Amino acid sequence: MHLSKFSKDEISICQKNLCFTAKGEQAKTIGTIVTVAFGLLALSVLLKS
Repeated sequence: MHLSKFSKDEISICQKNLCFTAKGEQAKTIGTIVTVAFGLLALSVLLKS
């Protein structure tokens, strides 16, 4: 699974030949969720060390 495109108004996530693309408002929402998730993940790693 990889991000093939990640911009402010379009996000494409692909796994093999299956792709999911979000545009506009949907992409902004997903972008926010992804950013928060990575932020929390990084924070938990820092707190554990």
